[in-house]
Parts: sequence; C-alpha cells; structure tokens
Amino acid sequence: MNTEPLSLDASVVETLATVTTATLTTVLLKKGLRNVWLRGAKPLRPDQPRLVGRAFTLRFVPAREDLATPESWSSPISTRAAIEAMPPG
Repeated sequence: MNTEPLSLDASVVETLATVTTATLTTVLLKKGLRNVWLRGAKPLRPDQPRLVGRAFTLRFVPAREDLATPESWSSPISTRAAIEAMPPG
C-alpha cells in the first residue's frame, strides 16, 4: 500500500475552498453517492478559512471472533494494516 501523501495543486485547493456544502452534496448525489454526509459539522472558529485537503477514509468493521487470528491481523488487507498505512495529517 502506498503511504506517500498525495499533494494537491494550489489552484485546486483555492477552487475547492469556495465550493459550498450544498454543491458538494449535489455532485456526490449525481455520482451515485447517497449516504455521504457529516452531521453537525461547523468551524471551530468562525474566522477560520475553509478546510480543504485529501481525506483518508477507513470503514471499520469489527472482526468476527472465529476469524480474528494473528494470521489475519498480518494480512495486507486487514484493518490494522490500513490504519498503519495511513499517511500523516
């Protein structure tokens, strides 16, 4: 798994910083992503600029006890491996 952080072009960051949440939601809906939302998101400080950047998203599904073995934990597709591979930031 590649763990090098991906850079964003400054012009992309500048453009995305002006996009509204409603616009992002509409784009995601048009792409078929209907269960994507952040509930209650708000800025920590009103004077802060919008936060724009790459996200590392991980879906955690607890392991079944009958399948959770030391061998499965070392699998390259395990949740633990994904967490360890998260890029900084």
